[in-house]
Order: sequence, then structure tokens, then C-alpha cells
Amino acid sequence: MPALAEQGVHLVPHGERTAAQRHWVAQYFATDVRPLLVPVALDPSHPFPLVANKALNFVVLIV
Repeated sequence: MPALAEQGVHLVPHGERTAAQRHWVAQYFATDVRPLLVPVALDPSHPFPLVANKALNFVVLIV
């Protein structure tokens, strides 16, 4: 984080963003991020999904 700050990059918590910043983030997510998200479900018959090479993957456990 200090190295990013030295380069002028700062992470602003959602609660500290202005209305304009929150609007920009919501629009960016809707137009540029969400269309790229593909859900993959794991179940007993398919215990491990195909993970594409050179892809960014997130795993979330819903209990």
C-alpha cells in the first residue's frame, strides 16, 4: 500500500466515496466487470471445474 501511495494510487473505502464516485464505480462494474463474470457451481458429481489457463478466478463458499 505505501508503494502504491507513492505512485499516487489510493484505495478509498466505499463509505468515504462521494456520490459521483459511487455512481462511477457502479457504472464501471455494470458495463466492464459484470459481463465478464461467469458463475461455476461445484457439486458432488462435478467436484472440480475446468479452470482456464491465464484466467483470474475467485472461489466463494456459500453456506
